[in-house]
Amino acid sequence: MEYFLRFTDSAEEDLDRGFSLFKSGEKLAGLCGFRIADTDEEFENLDVKSRISIYQQNFGYSTQPVIFKGNMISRGPVEGDLFEPISIV
Repeated sequence: MEYFLRFTDSAEEDLDRGFSLFKSGEKLAGLCGFRIADTDEEFENLDVKSRISIYQQNFGYSTQPVIFKGNMISRGPVEGDLFEPISIV
């Protein structure tokens, strides 16, 4: 189980839905986000506020940062990863 950062205003809806839509409207196999930790121990030692700030600065997100627990589906080539959401942290 890994930890993912996702910017959204509808975390519960995202979790219930379980997938993101590509810009063209194509349904993806999971949610888009950023893997920030591979293990519980790594997450507990992570400076989450700093990590959120870095992604907000680099990508200009203005929605709410939410941490999900989940399973990696695939690494994104540029902006984010695709993951199967399990729960909201």
